[in-house]
Amino acid sequence: MAAPILCVTVFGDEFRGSIDDLRVLAPGAFGITAMKLFGNALTAQRQPMLANAALAIAFGATIGLDLLLIPRYGGVGAAWASTLAYTAGGIAVAVIFSRALRVRGADFVPRPGDLGRLSASLRARSARAPT
Repeated sequence: MAAPILCVTVFGDEFRGSIDDLRVLAPGAFGITAMKLFGNALTAQRQPMLANAALAIAFGATIGLDLLLIPRYGGVGAAWASTLAYTAGGIAVAVIFSRALRVRGADFVPRPGDLGRLSASLRARSARAPT
C-alpha cells in the first residue's frame, strides 16, 4: 500500500518499477530486526560469536539465493533472495538465542497481560511528555 507512495512520490516516477521489489523486500525487515535485537542481546551476554553465526547463515543464504534468483528474475529475484535470507538469519538467531540463554519459544509470544502493560506504559510516557 505504501510502496507506490514511497517509490514514486518520494523518489520520482523513474522508480515506479521498484514498487513490486519493495513489496517483496519489506517482510524481510522482521528478520533484520530479529538479527539486530537478539544479536545485541547475545553480544551483551558475552557471546558475540553466536550472533555472528546467525549473520553467517544470512550471508550464505544471500549469496546462494542471489546466484539462484537474480539471473532469472532480476530485481524481484534480488528482493526475494534478501527477504528469504533475512528471514533465515532471523530464525537462526532466535534459535541460537533461545538455546544459548535457555529461553523457551513460548516466551517470544506476547501474553494478553503484556499488551495491557505496554498500553499503560505508553499512556504514562505520553502524559509526561512536554507539550
